[in-house]
Order: sequence, then structure tokens, then C-alpha cells
Amino acid sequence: MISNGSALVPVSLVNSAVWLKGYATRETLSFDEETQVNEHGTYYTPVISGLAPGEAAPLIDIIENMPLQRFLVIIKDPLGRQRLVGSPMMPLNFSAKFGSGSARPDAKGFNFKFYGESLNRAPVYNW
Repeated sequence: MISNGSALVPVSLVNSAVWLKGYATRETLSFDEETQVNEHGTYYTPVISGLAPGEAAPLIDIIENMPLQRFLVIIKDPLGRQRLVGSPMMPLNFSAKFGSGSARPDAKGFNFKFYGESLNRAPVYNW
């Protein structure tokens, strides 16, 4: 339940769902949430994107299996507040694209994104 932009209760995970920690290269992680309107009303399209550096076998294995899953993501905004992006009824999808870069200093790795649709803006999550 959400009120005044804050989640009022913690998310309860079911079955084999677990919270995992992720990593993105410094200053590549971003969160955008655009308002959309259609004949059914207002909704939002959240996108979390970043760069997971490298191409080691364990990272490739994780990246290849993530599109088969659906996600809720907790992120910290620049003010240090946690936000819950996605919901149990409208979880996020995942995609990634590998890039080798064209010059020596270019970052090599997976540009990833979590994306979806939501009926609410991502609430502040204090749990």
C-alpha cells in the first residue's frame, strides 16, 4: 500500500524469491520514471539502467538468466532515500547489451536495464 509517495508496508517475498545485491560502475546508474496517459488513465514507465563491467563467465551466466525472471528493485536516490521500483503485481523486466568499446579507455561490459510499467510512482521505501 502506498500513501503520499511512501510504501506503508514492507514487501513480503513468496516461494523462493530473495533479495539480491547488484553492482553498477560508478556514475552509470540512473533511474527515470516517465508519466504516460492512455484511454485507461495515467501510468508510469520506470527504467533503471547502468553498466555491469567486465565479461567474466560468472557475470555472463547471471546476465543470461536474468531475462527469465521478474524483479522488484530497491534503489537509493541522490538524497539517500530508498525507493521501491516495481511491485509484486507489476514487476520489472530485465535486458542487457554487451559492449566492448572502440577505444582503450572505453568501459567493456553489459549495459543493463530494468524496465516496466506501474500504476504508481516508485514510493519511498523505509523497510
